[in-house]
Amino acid sequence: MQLLITGGTGLIGRHLIARLLSLSHHVTVLTRDTAHARQVLGERVEYWSTLQNHTSRDDIDAVINLAGEPIADKR
Repeated sequence: MQLLITGGTGLIGRHLIARLLSLSHHVTVLTRDTAHARQVLGERVEYWSTLQNHTSRDDIDAVINLAGEPIADKR
């Protein structure tokens, strides 16, 4: 399965991506900082910094949005 994930470098994203890769899924991460994401997630993941260069996304089976504000340090 081809998955597009936002927020992949966060706590949940890191573990989810590792599991998906172990199950032989193809993972693409949409991130603002591809160098940091590559350092955190490794070389088995494809990295996109924008959607504009990828006009045909017919090969994406699912999108997982994990991007957002951290809630662990809040009330």
